[in-house]
Amino acid sequence: MNKKHEMFGFLGRSGIRRQLYTVYILAVFVPVVLIGAFLVGNTYQLLTSYHRDLLE
Repeated sequence: MNKKHEMFGFLGRSGIRRQLYTVYILAVFVPVVLIGAFLVGNTYQLLTSYHRDLLE
């Protein structure tokens, strides 16, 4: 068996509903969480530096 089938072999052994949930989580939920965490962290840094500058 080639490496591609070994890597995604768990998808073939599960039902179609589980496959769709797995693809949804990997393709939609994970990137949204990562981008959201970046935006929250960046906004926090911008606001704290802005308020620090106002206090000076």
